Amino acid sequence: MSEHTINVLQIGTSDWRKNYDIPNNLAWQMIEPSHLEYAEILQLEENQEYSLVIITDLKSLKSIGHLEDHMQPYKVIYNQKLQINNQDMLVSLEKNCAFAVDMSDPQALLQKISLSFFDGQSGIKLGINTIEIIPSFHGEISYQGNTKIELTGEFGPSFRSIATWRSNMFSDPGRRLELALEFQKGPGVELELIIYESAIGSSEIKKDRWILNEQQLKQPSIIEGVHSDDSGSNLSAVLYAKGSGTLSLGSLHYRWSRFQFGKSILGGKLYRDSQNDEFYYYYDPGDLKPPLNVYFSGYRSLEGFEGYPMMKSTHTPFLLFSDPRLEGGAFYRGSQEFEHKFVEIIQRTLQRLGFNSNELIMSGISMGTFGALYYGARLQPHAIILGKPLINLGTIAINGRLQRPQEFDTALDLLLKETGENSYDSGLKFDASIWDAIMSGEFKNTTVAVAYMKNDDYDRKAFGEIRDNFKHLDTHVIGKGWLGRHNDNSRAVVNWFLTQYRYFLINDFGRLNNEQ
Repeated sequence: MSEHTINVLQIGTSDWRKNYDIPNNLAWQMIEPSHLEYAEILQLEENQEYSLVIITDLKSLKSIGHLEDHMQPYKVIYNQKLQINNQDMLVSLEKNCAFAVDMSDPQALLQKISLSFFDGQSGIKLGINTIEIIPSFHGEISYQGNTKIELTGEFGPSFRSIATWRSNMFSDPGRRLELALEFQKGPGVELELIIYESAIGSSEIKKDRWILNEQQLKQPSIIEGVHSDDSGSNLSAVLYAKGSGTLSLGSLHYRWSRFQFGKSILGGKLYRDSQNDEFYYYYDPGDLKPPLNVYFSGYRSLEGFEGYPMMKSTHTPFLLFSDPRLEGGAFYRGSQEFEHKFVEIIQRTLQRLGFNSNELIMSGISMGTFGALYYGARLQPHAIILGKPLINLGTIAINGRLQRPQEFDTALDLLLKETGENSYDSGLKFDASIWDAIMSGEFKNTTVAVAYMKNDDYDRKAFGEIRDNFKHLDTHVIGKGWLGRHNDNSRAVVNWFLTQYRYFLINDFGRLNNEQ
């Protein structure tokens, strides 16, 4: 069986294979609801995990508990028109984060399934260094580091091309792309983005164009239509504008789409604020028992989540966060609207599970440590686990001049984005504002466990300041240091990080061997 095959189990009374064309990448198996509790269940492969369980009919079906070993969260869909009154069934669907979907057009749904329930994730950005401003634009052009290009002037009374991207976007076979443009503009400017497609190795345009209007650009848009599922195809983008005023352009993101079934991974979600800043988040219910583990992804040039297998191995409910901005992340900082959303999502998840803040563990490694501590200050968690902490973001930018020249210029972009300038004084003020925000939080009864590098060339002060700032609080700080710079000895840091998780799970939550 091909590694790209999607294993599907249909539960229903009418086998879709008899009435619809099943896409070639779907391996279909069907079982009737009335037979699910009997010998037919033995036909299912032992320990087989299905890519998707699709419930088309609930006739005489009281529970899907028999299939628990064959199902995973976000890999169950059911007909939204079904009347479900059985409490066991409702609990099972909730536990598996099942999708209620419109099944009025099964053939169209089958096509979406074939394009959505794949393994892996992919997200790439075209930075502002790939943008070519059209020479006919005679207004003012200003580059703000690698964060954005600002154009100010007259764009004309009707739409005309204003920018192109020098790099194409590859649409993989069997995938659809979702595009998201970072932009801000004045009220006198109107935009549209036009996408062109060409076959691999050819300049032939396969489809004239897709036009994304300004309203569509406010949210990620899926590029549907003619694509080559044999060899893939190239997409190119041209931005058109009209009117007058200021236009700011950032990165153009392109990602594998899963339609309504998730962002990046199945069940993943994407939040976008009014300034078009984004972050990903993902919730896994685990065994629905405390604690809720929260993990902030580290620096990632390729967009998507990290830490899924690690968090999954704890068997607990967990949340993952990922920051796709700048070159590999903007340390989870943003507008008040943007930052409030992190706290809201975590608090809402605690409420959903019936947990309190003392049943919450915040964690992260490298860039993710900032999110864990910064937002942990607002949530009174049971513990905060940090690996290679990076807290003094202004100092990290300052250190780029002598300690890491041209190695981590994202720190300079972040300083410019947050303070509007790049200077020694602005870096120190940025650090002070971060610590003011952290120390305004409540850490009573919180344990902070930190694995750090003694010669960290990004933020050598981080652990010492955590220790010194928290020593007068009712906060237990644990630290373990290793000789080396920030990127040295990652294996030891990750092992210690996981050891702290195991300690809290076993000793504070009674999870013997993380299996209860």
